[in-house]
Amino acid sequence: MSRKPKEDQVVEEDLTMYFGTFEFLPNLNITVRKGTKWAGILGSCKAVKVAEVDEDGHVVSGPETFCNMEIIDTLVIPFSDLNEGNCLSGILQFEHDPNCRGASSLYQVMRKAYPPTTPTTPDYFKWNDTVTVVFFRIDPVAPSG
Repeated sequence: MSRKPKEDQVVEEDLTMYFGTFEFLPNLNITVRKGTKWAGILGSCKAVKVAEVDEDGHVVSGPETFCNMEIIDTLVIPFSDLNEGNCLSGILQFEHDPNCRGASSLYQVMRKAYPPTTPTTPDYFKWNDTVTVVFFRIDPVAPSG
C-alpha cells in the first residue's frame, strides 16, 4: 500500500470512503469529493454505502454494505473544469454513479452532499469549489452486507 499524503495531511490507517450510491463500473471508476482530503492518497480503502445521512452530511444510521477499493490516482481541480466542453469533462464517463456522468447532474448531487457547514453559511457547494477526483477500482470480491 502506497499513500502519499500532502505534508500537512494526516493519514488514518483504516481509510473509509462513504458512498450514497453503491454502483460501480467493472474497471476504472471515479468519485468527486469536495476539498483536498483525498488528494495524493493511494492504496487500499474501504468503500461503505451509507444507509442514511442527515442534512449536515453526517451518517445517522450504520453502513449497510461495504467492499474494498484501491485508489490508483487523484486529481485536484476546480469543479468547473468538469463542465461539458472542457478538456476534463470526458472523465465523468467513469463516474461510479450513473446519475452523475454529466457536470450539471453531478453538481446537483454535490450541492446535496455538501450543504452549508453552519446555519449562517449562505452557500452550498459552488461551481468553482476545489474538488479531488479520486480514480479507483473496486475489489472484484462481491460486496458484503
